[in-house]
Amino acid sequence: MDKTILLQSIYKDVLTDFDRLNISYTREVPIVINSRAKRRQGCCKKREGKFTIEISEFVLDYPVDEIKNVVAHEIIHTCYGCFNHQKRFKAYGEKLKALGY
Repeated sequence: MDKTILLQSIYKDVLTDFDRLNISYTREVPIVINSRAKRRQGCCKKREGKFTIEISEFVLDYPVDEIKNVVAHEIIHTCYGCFNHQKRFKAYGEKLKALGY
């Protein structure tokens, strides 16, 4: 399967899970593949008030459940008060555990 199609499919699945858990996230955030990153799995960037999620290309060779975890991690960063890894970020991560994340 094409990596872009795979990533978009997983992204939609993760957003559905966020909706099921009533986790409020920023809508319509582009997600792209970063082919240059070698050390980090993903990142969430905020420029001029808008988020972009980048997933490192090598992550797309992982099992689907692991890719979903990386994508979910980056989506949490788009939630209010979660651009860091502090209390609110961790609380959302705990909620996702109910769905196997």
